[in-house]
Amino acid sequence: MNILQKWRDRRAQKKKLRELATVSSTFATLDRLMASGLLSWQPKTRQMLIAEPLATIFMQTAEKWQAFIQNLYRWTYYQQCQEAWEKFFEREELKAVRLAMEDGRSKMEDGKTSTISHQPSVLTREGIDRIRRARRAEIAQSDMPAPKVQPFEFFCVRDTKDVQAQVVFVGHFDPDTDQIDMATWEDVQRLMQSAK
Repeated sequence: MNILQKWRDRRAQKKKLRELATVSSTFATLDRLMASGLLSWQPKTRQMLIAEPLATIFMQTAEKWQAFIQNLYRWTYYQQCQEAWEKFFEREELKAVRLAMEDGRSKMEDGKTSTISHQPSVLTREGIDRIRRARRAEIAQSDMPAPKVQPFEFFCVRDTKDVQAQVVFVGHFDPDTDQIDMATWEDVQRLMQSAK
């Protein structure tokens, strides 16, 4: 490998590290906004609630708003991937423990004496943890397909003195097309009433 290629590879690696640092910083900021109550994510309905003061900051320009919504999408997709991975790991780890227990049972039924720690009578908490760690280490990222990319809805809400917050506007983000559709809550209510 020549020096120029090494330099290009090193430069590309530094660029990737900067991008990862930016994404990590963005996700940490979104986590803090979630913790402070300025954002609220409902994964089952795929709805994001955005506090009006926060929305006002990012709606100064169309580019800022687009970038903010895209970052929200990336964060929600990351959360969805993490959840899917954890469920996948749990299923695989439980399968491995069950298999070890069945293997131990079958060896006991065959009358074979074994020093395997997978036997039900010998399967301790440490043994279960060891089996789970070993199975987790065996799993490659390609073993589980990535979750499907899904659009989400967002609602800008204004705090009021009432118990319920007031919706200011609603929107929809489609990550496949990078399209953001928005409407004021009054327009949506008017359309719903005219559809009745």
